[in-house]
Amino acid sequence: MSGKVILVLLTFLVWSVISWRWYTCGVKGFCGGDVVAAAAEEVPTDPRENVTETANQSALAFAWSSSDPITSNRFAFLRDSLSDAVGVNEALTITGYYTEEEENTTDFTNLGLARAQQVKQLLADRMDTSQIATAAELINSTEKMRDSLFEGAEFSVVPVIPDDAEVVELDDRTIIYFPFGSSNPELSSAINQYLTQLAERLQNSDGTVIITGHTDNVGEELPNRELGMKRANIIKDILAKRGIPVERINAKSEGETQPIATNDTELGRKKNRRIELMVTDSQ
Repeated sequence: MSGKVILVLLTFLVWSVISWRWYTCGVKGFCGGDVVAAAAEEVPTDPRENVTETANQSALAFAWSSSDPITSNRFAFLRDSLSDAVGVNEALTITGYYTEEEENTTDFTNLGLARAQQVKQLLADRMDTSQIATAAELINSTEKMRDSLFEGAEFSVVPVIPDDAEVVELDDRTIIYFPFGSSNPELSSAINQYLTQLAERLQNSDGTVIITGHTDNVGEELPNRELGMKRANIIKDILAKRGIPVERINAKSEGETQPIATNDTELGRKKNRRIELMVTDSQ
């Protein structure tokens, strides 16, 4: 066999090996080492390995059986929004979620309280912690919660009632509080003064007012709804006697269905026994 023939055969062999390698690894992706690495990346053993991706989707998240909050670049916006949402005579309640299946290694009675307390500390540099309360709520677990991060806290803004307060004026509504079981606010000077000012405001405009009665959850639902209606009608009658047309006054009741605080304590039940008034001025 001549030298030229041998050279041609060697060139063809080298070309064949290179072509096979390019097709197998570059096109089909069947090179053994790369496949193992890819498989390892697709099956994380700890949900925290996905922290960056998950945190980008949620401002605040938790891992299974952990009370340590994981924040994303969205957390600053959430923190500032919560701070701005809490006005005068209001407080922020942080409710931490937990499940029965999680292991609690904290000093708190459950992971929900531990999570809420940790979030409270995150807000401390932007908010007065005396305006922040913490609570816990037991929820059902899911298989997904064990393998990935989940949102473990909820926020709500609630009125703060001074010990001697009967009327609390908020940015979007005014609240009048009632004694237990009463449909009469026993017009104190504070309530009387507010209703006088409200009547004058409505007399000088074409505005309307919605009066909603609320109760705590002591007793049955239907009687509580009726009690809430009696409370709303008391205020409606007072405004009508002060010259406001009844067609501009909408009285209704939500009974015990819309609590703004827990009914497990006397302070919470006091917050729930209330009338809420929302005024809409004419344009």
